[in-house]
Amino acid sequence: MNPILFVGPFPPPTHGQAIATNMLAEHLEAQGCHLRKIDLSIGDHNKIISITYKILKYLFASKLILSNKSLLYISLSANAGMWLSAVLVALARLRRNPTIVHHLTYDHVRRRRLSMAALVRAGGSNLLHVVLTNSMGKDLKATYKEAKNLIVINNSGIVRTYKIEKIRSNNKFIIGHLANICKEKGIKDVVDLAIQSLHNKKLSKLIIAGPIKDKFSENEIERAKLKLEDHFEYRGPVYGDDKIKFFSDIDYFIFPTRYRNEASPLVLLEAIAAGIPCITTNIAGIPEIIEGSGGCVLNISENFIKGSLDYFDNNDDEYMVNSQKSKKRFEDLLIAYGEQIDDLSYRLCHVSLPQI
Repeated sequence: MNPILFVGPFPPPTHGQAIATNMLAEHLEAQGCHLRKIDLSIGDHNKIISITYKILKYLFASKLILSNKSLLYISLSANAGMWLSAVLVALARLRRNPTIVHHLTYDHVRRRRLSMAALVRAGGSNLLHVVLTNSMGKDLKATYKEAKNLIVINNSGIVRTYKIEKIRSNNKFIIGHLANICKEKGIKDVVDLAIQSLHNKKLSKLIIAGPIKDKFSENEIERAKLKLEDHFEYRGPVYGDDKIKFFSDIDYFIFPTRYRNEASPLVLLEAIAAGIPCITTNIAGIPEIIEGSGGCVLNISENFIKGSLDYFDNNDDEYMVNSQKSKKRFEDLLIAYGEQIDDLSYRLCHVSLPQI
């Protein structure tokens, strides 16, 4: 059985990459794998302390790579950490240690970045890439010709599911948005859509949840309060039962993201698991999540408001059908996840991967 040096962020703080890294580690340990974890989470420190702390962790990982014959797994960082990950991959190749890199963000997949090109070249053709969707795999191969060895593991297995039975009692609807609320996640489009839907006498309420991350979003929340009055509710960050109530209370989930590192948003998977049709954008791996779910994926070049209103006009009568389609899509993704994660576990725990 291969010992595994497992490098990546773990909660806290809680975010998509940390959740994914922790869930995979727990699954591997349940399969009997022995992990040596290097936690790259740096907490809430000032910039200098954070950078120093992260570099020290990478130096410690480097020492372990050079002193041990271990399989290396890296949950890739999106920014400067990519260069540090490239160094680890190069050291592992020097030691002829099998290596796996897990891509949990998309910007470096969509456009060629020097740091990622260096990492791929350092790893060689035997470097195993784990991606979140089939489309992500195709984009990775198109951007980096050297990235030839990959497997897909979707994110459905790491989200919490909710047993919610959706019921529509009238011809008005409640729309919801849950995110780290910021300009890039589309807060302005959410508010504009609610205002126009209220004008069209379709909207019952807009519910927004999640922490506010910038001044722009603070202003948009205030605009929603002013324009929508009693038809608007801001709930702040939601967890546990509060998140269940959020999904129970809404009819449609609105997610007009243009965030450059968006890959496979966990909140979209949570929404379709709860049977909530989603209206979102075609960035990154989102179309593959929403495909067949009864929701709507709009091109980022389209007018999001018009496209959403057209969807409501053409699909609101089929709401319950689309709600069931959403649940079925998540079930299909979850079945695929089980097969995918078992395959990776077998490779990691029981089969010697090609040396790089």
